[in-house]
Amino acid sequence: MRNLGLDILRFIACSLVIFRHVQGPENFNIFIQTLKKGGWIGVDLFFVLSGFLIASLLFKEHKASGSIDLKRFLIRRGFKIYPAFWIFTLFSIAISFYFKQVPSITNIANELLFIQNYRPGIFFWSHTWSLAVEEHFYIGLAIVFALLMKYRPANNFNLIPAIFVCIAIGCLYLRWSNLTHAEVYFYWQHLFLTHLRIDSLCFGVFISYLVHFKKLAIPSRPPLVLGTILLGIIFLSPAFLFEVSENKNILIYGVILFYLGSGLLILGALKLERSTNSILNFIGTLGTASYSIYLWHLFVNVHVVAQVKKIIPSPGPLSYISIYIIGSFLVGWIMNRMIEQPLLLLRDSLFKNKKDLNSFSGHSSPFSLPSQEL
Repeated sequence: MRNLGLDILRFIACSLVIFRHVQGPENFNIFIQTLKKGGWIGVDLFFVLSGFLIASLLFKEHKASGSIDLKRFLIRRGFKIYPAFWIFTLFSIAISFYFKQVPSITNIANELLFIQNYRPGIFFWSHTWSLAVEEHFYIGLAIVFALLMKYRPANNFNLIPAIFVCIAIGCLYLRWSNLTHAEVYFYWQHLFLTHLRIDSLCFGVFISYLVHFKKLAIPSRPPLVLGTILLGIIFLSPAFLFEVSENKNILIYGVILFYLGSGLLILGALKLERSTNSILNFIGTLGTASYSIYLWHLFVNVHVVAQVKKIIPSPGPLSYISIYIIGSFLVGWIMNRMIEQPLLLLRDSLFKNKKDLNSFSGHSSPFSLPSQEL
């Protein structure tokens, strides 16, 4: 019931983030360094994917039943996001006590309330900021959809293009204003704040609206599909050419190119619904575990690699990168199977999708869960 192309995009997005956090000499390898430089846009790809798929779920439900059960939507999101994150947080707390680095109640509260991107601390992992942005998006989307269904019963979603344009302009202005008031670059202040980045998620909603209500589609001819994907890659390429901390245009305008490019990749990937190629299916399978891989990859980079260094005192850069990357995917995969999947099965038994509304494609894969949700 999954779309293989979208799962491959998840794998790519996760891999980019993993490469972003590679530690090593700047002149180690030009390929690795290029991926490290631009790997942060893996989060942008995740954002657009999330907006697209979440909106698609809601649009399909509305088409089938004439309404949207937003309470049920938020509960299902909670089953997907919270348990895996809570277990990761508890494990992080336990590790901190083991190393005699007692976490503050404030930092724990920031994480559990998903406000860590506005209150950066010194204990918890830096990458959870994106979970806060997505959580704010889910709540905001539910509110907007509730208002649209209440006050525009005849044309529920026709305002979505206008809403997206307003949000895009607002975020652009806020990024520009933010940079003029804080010229010294700092990650959390320029990249982590929801009001600076939520336009990427909203662009995913906008694409979904065009697909579901305006019949936007990429022609099936391979040259046009490849052209769409290539154009998306071109839009993403500035991130790999310019260091984000040294280029104001990337911080202000570049993110627009990145969500446009991510949208093009999504439209192209939709054409790859399934494949008999075992390599593509394996990559897609790893993509289904992208949430857990993303959660645990920094833990692997810090703690698992440290334990390996006790066995191999001076592992070479290639050994380190191999351990880090393979370990990230392996640990994430295990956590997905141990935590996410059982809870998703419980969720689906308690809060079933109406007529399998959560699937984007009509095809199934023996490697995948029945849900296309992020």
